[in-house]
Amino acid sequence: MSDLDAATLEVARKPLSGAAAIRAGELEAHVRTLAADEMEGRGVGTAGLDRAADYIAAKLEAAGLRPGGTDGFMQPFEVTVGATLDAAESQQLTIGPETLPVGRVWRPFAFSANGTSTAKLAFAGYGIKAPDLGYDDYAGLDVKGRIVLVLRHRPGRHKSESPFASKDASRYADLRYKAYTAKAQGAAGLIVVNDPATYAEGGDDTVHAFGSGAEGHLPVVHLTWSGGGERLLKLAGLDLVAEQAAIDEKSSPRSRLLDASCTLGVSISRARTRVKNVVGLLLPEGMDDVAEASDVVVVGAHYDHLGHGGDGSLAPDSKEVHNGADDNASGTALLLELAQALVSQRGALKRPVYFVAFTAEEIGLRGAEHWVTHPPVAVDRIAAMMNFDMVGRLRGKKLYVGGVGTALEFSGLVDAAAQGSGLDIQAGRDGFGPSDHSAFYGRSVPVLFLFTGAHSEYHTPADDPDLLNYPGVEEVGGFAYRALLYLASAPTRPLYTLADRRKTGDVGGSGGRGYGAYLGTVPSFAEFEGKGVLLQGVRAGSPADAAGVRGGDVIIGMGDGSIDDLYEFTYALRERKPGDRVVVRVLRAGEELRLEAVLGERKKK
Repeated sequence: MSDLDAATLEVARKPLSGAAAIRAGELEAHVRTLAADEMEGRGVGTAGLDRAADYIAAKLEAAGLRPGGTDGFMQPFEVTVGATLDAAESQQLTIGPETLPVGRVWRPFAFSANGTSTAKLAFAGYGIKAPDLGYDDYAGLDVKGRIVLVLRHRPGRHKSESPFASKDASRYADLRYKAYTAKAQGAAGLIVVNDPATYAEGGDDTVHAFGSGAEGHLPVVHLTWSGGGERLLKLAGLDLVAEQAAIDEKSSPRSRLLDASCTLGVSISRARTRVKNVVGLLLPEGMDDVAEASDVVVVGAHYDHLGHGGDGSLAPDSKEVHNGADDNASGTALLLELAQALVSQRGALKRPVYFVAFTAEEIGLRGAEHWVTHPPVAVDRIAAMMNFDMVGRLRGKKLYVGGVGTALEFSGLVDAAAQGSGLDIQAGRDGFGPSDHSAFYGRSVPVLFLFTGAHSEYHTPADDPDLLNYPGVEEVGGFAYRALLYLASAPTRPLYTLADRRKTGDVGGSGGRGYGAYLGTVPSFAEFEGKGVLLQGVRAGSPADAAGVRGGDVIIGMGDGSIDDLYEFTYALRERKPGDRVVVRVLRAGEELRLEAVLGERKKK
């Protein structure tokens, strides 16, 4: 471990007082403002999110920071936020001689591709391929060029003797999984019909929320059973009640080709909205422009949340405001207090500090990805990044600090910053994780990630300001201040290291949870034009690393199968087992490479 600079540590350890103080009362005031109902849950696309951005910008300016965005304190950009169904005449579902009106009886899924095709039908049971359970609806069935009809849910899911009765088997009912499986078999389209056994007592309707899914690669629609599906399918020669009963009884497929012809047409518009990161710049005393510095430090926290719920909410039927007090008004409040505290130490700073309140984190780290792809300084000039996400629930003095293995100095720095604080530091080495720091570590920037732990109110309307431990946030702030002041004042920048996932805690990591095959890639969540999965990076020592997969690669296939998006990549991994030898096809600088990997095993934590 590299030695820390003693003089800089001495400066960082001085007690916080006066303008440098981080106070629980001020933190609470920020949280109550950002998590008020008037902020509309800071959902992407809401006026409340814009009001929150204005509040953050005003506080950064009042603290004495310079504008660091492309438009004052703002760095605007656009994101895709939703999907809307086009006019009814643009949609079509015709089976045999009858056409059904779009609406309650049937409608496309938000993730459907646009397009119209006419083809013969095929019935593929529940649309499931589950080799681990000895079940395959597509076995011996050639559906290439056909429109496939499948039942919703999974065979015999309420029967204890069914292999699909376990909770783990519910993944086979995933609607995107059914679409991926049909596409992989060469289908021209997919119709998912509500299964009679489930909906005989009522509730037989199409998906109640259209959602905001990105466009898939197959036209996929949802058909009710009693509203029209039963009649239409009988025209196609299919008695769905009898078919489902027979499949469920023996957990045995009854798939077959049908003579009936079908025309399936889908037209969906994808909505885009303008959002903005909020960026403030603090220059050391005597420095007039960031160009004078050899490197910079970035402090970040996302300020967006879920609005009124919907995608991502763990209370999916609720339309209440999801105020997101802990997630992540707490982190944003701490960012604002640290900006104020560090201004009073300008004379000690050696490098500029960017304070960035990221937006669109909840829809895939979009704000952080935009910042690192459109940075105000070259990414290789970023000495370190510190990220706060959910720091409002300190319990038992436990503070989780991720990224400790991403720089040679970080283990010693974390120990020094915690000295005398009473905090119980739960350290993790990994620099990747489900928050904004991941976008930086994927570009070889050392990162530290602060987090006080998950709770039952996460992503629900119950994440309110009254539940936060504000003196605890103040304690976390003291730790963060000491570490940040060192990073901004030390004579040399931290030495980047490629972290593995070894304990001590490994918080916030992705890619190693649950059971099944493990490759070790870390996807980028930036909006990506084209098919495939763009990678931020790969984990050190992982099968992907050993195979030569690299950050910036685009995974376009596994084996002979194509991969168009992250969902398909996930399903392709699920089909395989630890120890399988697979060919991963990637695009690198426009050239397709075939890299052989031996899949590892995910270890449940």
